[in-house]
Formats: sequence, structure tokens, C-alpha cells
Amino acid sequence: MVAALAPLAAAGACAYFIATAVITRTLETHTRLQTEHAARVLSSAQLPLTPQLLNRLAALQQADFYLLDGAGRVVSGSAAPPIGLGEQLAHVRAGNPTVRFELLGTPVVAAAASLVGGDDRYRTLVVVSPLTEVRAAARRAASGLAVAVLAATALLAALVHVLMGSITRPLRMLGAFAARVGAGQRGLQVPVGGNDVLADLARALNDMALRIDQYESQLAQSARLSALGEMAARIAHEVRNPLTGLKMHLQLLAERLPQLERARVRLLLSEVRRLELVVDASLMLAREPRPKFETDDLAGIASEVLDLMRPTLEHCGIEVQARLVSRPCLRLDRSLVKQALLNLLVNAADALPGGGRVVLSVTDDPGAGVAELVVEDSGAGFDPKVLEDLQSQHAAAPSFSGGLGLGVCREVARIHGGALSLGRSPQGGARVSVSFQMDPAVAASDAAAQAVAAAGP
Repeated sequence: MVAALAPLAAAGACAYFIATAVITRTLETHTRLQTEHAARVLSSAQLPLTPQLLNRLAALQQADFYLLDGAGRVVSGSAAPPIGLGEQLAHVRAGNPTVRFELLGTPVVAAAASLVGGDDRYRTLVVVSPLTEVRAAARRAASGLAVAVLAATALLAALVHVLMGSITRPLRMLGAFAARVGAGQRGLQVPVGGNDVLADLARALNDMALRIDQYESQLAQSARLSALGEMAARIAHEVRNPLTGLKMHLQLLAERLPQLERARVRLLLSEVRRLELVVDASLMLAREPRPKFETDDLAGIASEVLDLMRPTLEHCGIEVQARLVSRPCLRLDRSLVKQALLNLLVNAADALPGGGRVVLSVTDDPGAGVAELVVEDSGAGFDPKVLEDLQSQHAAAPSFSGGLGLGVCREVARIHGGALSLGRSPQGGARVSVSFQMDPAVAASDAAAQAVAAAGP
């Protein structure tokens, strides 16, 4: 409090002293000019300067009037000359402007003027005006001005304090909010009101806190997925060896059984292959694969996988249609592509428990430099919620909403520079497309060949 009052006191003192000096000087100048004017006017008016007239003039002018003879002695006046007046008036000569001096401790200003005509006894008229009231009036005016300055300064300080408080309080609140978020508290939101800069800052802090919450949730989800991947890899290793042994024994058994019994063993073998597919998918999703790219034919790979899966699909009452044409050569990892297609066919079979139709096709667009592997079924199609989750760019990869198969296909497409696309087939079921980037040189050559063929002979 004292520290706040000190500047106000200093401002008031400065205002008082400056105002006193300025007002005093102004009033004294006015008094001097008034005294000179009175002496000049009376000296030239040729009035009978009797003591009675001088007394009346003194009452009106608030000054003393004295008449001097040729020797400079006071002959008459409106009042008895004070002690020392003669000595001071000796310095006052006719025609000389005002003289300021101290008379018995009282500051005065005196003006002299030569008398024109009139009584020969009087040669000079001297007007003496005291400055005591002038200085007192100056001090009173300065005091009032100082009080006004203090009041204005105090009001301004109060306004500044209120204004600064309206700024610093929200800033302190926002600072405390940021500190709490930095200390680890989550789910916090600071209240926002208005549309000013502080409101924008509050909204930015709320958005930052929300993003931190989402980021930490994603980190926790990533940690859980990483732990799940490690566990899946361990389980896959433990399951793979028994599956390999089981498959070998079933193959040997199928060679020794009669033709009628072989179909059952082959069905068991297809289920073992399906389990191997799940194991391979788990290993692929748990670890970053190391693809081995070679020049290969996508349609040829699709034909091999379809030949492998056709007996199982037909046994389940599923009609298979293939639209495979020899395609331009691509840089592919053969095993990964086969794995992706096997997953798609198994998913399609799972979607048709009562039988149905599966269409496998390989298409290309040399102009866009893209080849596609498409699997369509006549089942119920994707659940809208699952489809939205799978198509979301923010969904955790791999997503298990659609099973391991789609996660594997998405990863295979990513490795080959393509993408996984999900939708509805013309038959009303699910449609899954895995795209692959074509070799630019091959794509350009194929596009040129198509253009020549379209032009005709």
C-alpha cells in the first residue's frame, strides 16, 4: 500500500511546486503590468492628486500611491510611507519600468511615472503594489490544481489496476490450468467466455489438453497392441510346429486311405492350412515383414491360390467365378500376395455359411499405373460400423474389427505401395480390393499397346 501511495505523493508534490511557480509568475506579471498602467494613466491625466483622491485610488487599486518632489523625497501619499521606502524609491526613476523589492519583509512591486502639468511641488508619481495576496492566491490555486492532479492520478491508477486485473486474473488462471496439465492431470477444461484474445488462448489450451489426452490414449493403445503382438508371435511359434507335424501326417494318411476316405482327410488338411494361415497372419502383424520382390504375374498367383482353395470352397457349397487374364508383370513378394488372397477367400467363405458365390478378378489401369486384386461375395456385406472403423484413417493399424485377414491385406497393400479398399459388391455382399503399383515402364508400354489396339488397323 505504501509503495502504491509513494508515486501519488511524488506526483502531487511535483504538481504543487510547478503550479505554484507558474501561477505566481503569471499573477506577478499581471500585477506589474497593472501597476505600470495605473502610474502611467494617473501621471498623464492632470488630476488634482490630493490625499483624498490618492486614498480612494489606493482602495480601488489595492495599492499605495506616493508623490515625490524633484529631489525624490515623498511629499504626499495614500498612506504614511513605511520605514525604508525612501531608500527603495531612490532606485525608482521616472520612465523606468517596475522595480521589485522587499519592504518590511513584504514583497512589493513599484512603478514610477513623471507627472505632466499639475502642481509644481510634485514631479513623480509612484505606485506600490504588495505581492502578498498574489502569492497567497497562487498557493491556493496550486493547491487546488495539485489536489485535482492527485485525484486524476488516483482515478487513472484505479482504472489501470482494474484493467490490469481483468487481464492478469485470466492469465493467472490459464497459467494454473497449464501447470495442472503439465503436472499430469487429465480431463481438464478451462471455462471460455467471449471472443477476445484471452478466449482464443483458452480455447487453444483446451484443444491442447484434449490432444494430449488423445495422444496418451493412443500411446497406451499402441503399448497394448505391442504387447498383444509379442504374445501373438509367441503363440504362433508354439502352434506352428504341431501344425506342421499334423499336416505331414494327414498328407501321408491321405495317400494310404481309399478314395472315399481321402475327401475327409483333405477337408482336415484344408482346415490345417486355414490354421496355418491364422498363424502366419499373427506373425506378420506382430513383426515387420521383410519382403522379397521379384518380377511376377498377379493373375498367375491368383490362379494358383484359387486352385488350392477351390475344393474347400465347393465343399462348402460356394460357387467360384474367376476373371483372370494374363497381366503385366509386377514387382511382387509372391508369398505375401498369396497370403493376402488366401485371407480374402477364407473371409469370403466365412461370410457364406450356407453357400453362395465368390468372384475373384484381377484388373489393371495402365494409365494410372495400378493393378487390383478384387474378391467379391454374395453374403450380407460389411456391418456399417465395422466398415466405418476399417476405412477410418485414424483406426489403429492393424485393425482387428474385421478379423486378422483384413489386417494382413492392408499390410500387404502398404508394402507394395498400394491400398486396401472396402465396399459393397454388385451382388450385395462385401467387396475387397487390394491395389498394387505397376512398374512405370511396363505400365507405359501396356498403355501404348492398348491405345494402338483401340485405334484399330
